[in-house]
Amino acid sequence: MKEDKELLLLTGLARNDRKAVETIYRSHFNLVQSLVIKNGGTADDAKDVFQEALIVLYEKSKQKDFS
Repeated sequence: MKEDKELLLLTGLARNDRKAVETIYRSHFNLVQSLVIKNGGTADDAKDVFQEALIVLYEKSKQKDFS
């Protein structure tokens, strides 16, 4: 079931669906922020890392062979 939700979110991301992006952010940002801070980064660093990761994920999600 989790895989189905993730697939829907990736499909939504590929379509620029705002709700999908918000859900991904709410579900994963705190973990990323925690990891960045534990490794000497700042909250701003975490935002930058997460934004970059979302951009890469978005670009990959647009590819037909993405899985």
